[in-house]
Amino acid sequence: MPKIIVTGSIAYDYLLKYSTPFEDVLLPNKLNSLSVCFVVDHKERHFGGTAGNIAYNFYLLKEKPILIADVGADFQEYENRIRTWQIPTNFIRVHQNIETPLAIITTDINGHQITQFYPGALLKKPQTNLAQIFKKTNLILIAPEPKKRMLYYIKTAKKAKTNYFFDPGQNIPTFTKAELLEAIHDSTGIFVNDYEYEILKLKTKLSAIEILKYTQNLIITLGSKGSLIYSKNYKNGLKIPALSSSKPQDPTGCGDAYRAGFLKGYLDNKPLEICGKMGALLGTYVLEKNGTQTHHFTPDNFKKKYHRAFKADL
Repeated sequence: MPKIIVTGSIAYDYLLKYSTPFEDVLLPNKLNSLSVCFVVDHKERHFGGTAGNIAYNFYLLKEKPILIADVGADFQEYENRIRTWQIPTNFIRVHQNIETPLAIITTDINGHQITQFYPGALLKKPQTNLAQIFKKTNLILIAPEPKKRMLYYIKTAKKAKTNYFFDPGQNIPTFTKAELLEAIHDSTGIFVNDYEYEILKLKTKLSAIEILKYTQNLIITLGSKGSLIYSKNYKNGLKIPALSSSKPQDPTGCGDAYRAGFLKGYLDNKPLEICGKMGALLGTYVLEKNGTQTHHFTPDNFKKKYHRAFKADL
């Protein structure tokens, strides 16, 4: 039985490049009458989605998660790809009357992003036959997708008494204070980026130390500034440095890669510092490619790159 289950989206991504800073086009004092057009310089279509990206990174690390997701009639191309990872697909539910989720992600010259997301099959109700499979796994990552589905998986994980990490992502503004407190209560950990963390604090009125009364681990990714890990042993935050790259291409998917790297370390009972460094390293592979699943490496290559980056063996 796989050690980890990943819930979330499987999507087709359209990645667009915009050569001007968004702030040069968006006028803060005119947002109430916003009407702009971004003429992009480059467009690529890729396989993506939070669950899809995380699963691909697990595959590269020789971990085989169970994927739980809903997709549409156009899933066949993606399914063929997932089968090459030798990851089970029996909990990926296909709907013939709707399309697979679609993301359109525009990145400006500074790496800032504007995302439009069509949920497609994620508008369907979540699968209800998950109690037994949740009980048989060691860990569940509840990755971003529509709020109602995430709350259902959290409730199911709690009933199964299975450890889970909560990763609300860009959906965090849709959660109420009560829903966020319920989601983080008794969780094994929370993943947020720095912007999402500010929303989490604003909605819950909790500091990092206070959040640790609800969860065991709080992981905040900070982009080029690295990440911060809060836990009972790191109440002031453990700083994990970001790794520099001489050839950055696109930050899309770096957060998903960080989560996969961190959780691979967690599943292997590595210390939190090593988990964070594994996440940071895996993020650089994605940063140096266009597309969230176009990078490749072997476990041996990953270990060698880890040694070069951190002067330590993995």
